[in-house]
Amino acid sequence: MTDRDAWDEVRECALAANTNPAIIITQAKADGIAPEVVVSRFHNAWAIRHEYPDQAFLPFGFFAATPPGFFDIRTLFQRDEPIWWVDILRSPFQIEDTKNFTDARLDGAIAYLRDHAGELLKGAIAAQLAPDDLEDGQNWIRRTPLWRDLHDEIERRRQGEGRSPIVAMQHPGEHISDP
Repeated sequence: MTDRDAWDEVRECALAANTNPAIIITQAKADGIAPEVVVSRFHNAWAIRHEYPDQAFLPFGFFAATPPGFFDIRTLFQRDEPIWWVDILRSPFQIEDTKNFTDARLDGAIAYLRDHAGELLKGAIAAQLAPDDLEDGQNWIRRTPLWRDLHDEIERRRQGEGRSPIVAMQHPGEHISDP
């Protein structure tokens, strides 16, 4: 199979999953992830969904339960240590691992949550993980365990607890100490 054929298969899987293939392909190429790996992640997610149709009740560590291109709403409510971020390709990262979960990834995770707060709130309501009377996604996202954990990690990195220094991580209008 040629490289072009392999990326075509990623594109077909993404379209079948009703997600944006361009974003997935761009990220996979940037991260050096082979198209066959991305395709296998789609197939694994579909197999898990077939076996467990109500994936909201799967343990959070079932990272493969959500296909590439989708945010797993369970990520927002994890309570176990270590705390994980799972990217668009379904690659899990421990947020305290500065080698793999770089400052740029940390910044990107916070930006994603901030920029998609309204959509994520709708998903949490649909999964019965948030009350259905909430209307403000920004206030809600800032009260989730993941948001607090990501900002705690910013503080740990700023204080230099054996981690890399972080530069300009606070976004306009955000206060790291908010609950």
